[in-house]
Amino acid sequence: MGRAFEVTEEEKKFVINIIKMKPSSLPTYAAFSQSTDRYASAHERKNNQWGIREEHVELPLIPRGSKVLDVGAGTGFIAEKIKDTLGCDVYALEPSFERSTDYETCVKRLGEDHIEKLTLQEALQSKPEKYFQAFDVVTVFKYNVPYMYKDDFLNSLAKTVKPGGIVYITSVEPERFYRESHGEALYLTETMQKYFGNVKITERRAFHGSDGLMTCAEPKPVLEKKIDLKK
Repeated sequence: MGRAFEVTEEEKKFVINIIKMKPSSLPTYAAFSQSTDRYASAHERKNNQWGIREEHVELPLIPRGSKVLDVGAGTGFIAEKIKDTLGCDVYALEPSFERSTDYETCVKRLGEDHIEKLTLQEALQSKPEKYFQAFDVVTVFKYNVPYMYKDDFLNSLAKTVKPGGIVYITSVEPERFYRESHGEALYLTETMQKYFGNVKITERRAFHGSDGLMTCAEPKPVLEKKIDLKK
């Protein structure tokens, strides 16, 4: 997920600044930026300390005191900020911690009963009483789900959020929402519309790059519940 730096509220927005590019990486990135019209020229880049790996996420304000699930939480930095800034009851899933100490860090920030080393699909299947239609808001920062698991993951999102809840997905590569990196096949949006009745995409472009926010509401009814809630 990345290291977060600041969380603020501005004009009914929940603003999170994530990942500052290391100064040593800027020259290489400046050269790369000349190869695509999506990013700044080297001339624009040289006086800019931020790189494309900056993610400036603007979410509609998460209701205070709501129950939130952060999927792919990393060390739990952003989840902790949501908890502390908005007084939310925040849970987190992270199946693959990068360092052995990351799990302990996340536990310190959220509590042992609020963090699990599971994928979303695993959590829903193994602990349905805890995750099925349990959250007001589900967040997925920097979506990076392998294509082969896309459908199962998005289906699980619709089952995890409450009927009146909202799912937020962000990406520093907005094209993930529209198309595959190769070919013209729709990548994420069409599949998401199978499971949510209201899907909107906001794409932000600036001289330092771009990012995208997908807002998903009105999860469609689960007609075939393969989850045994009596477990």
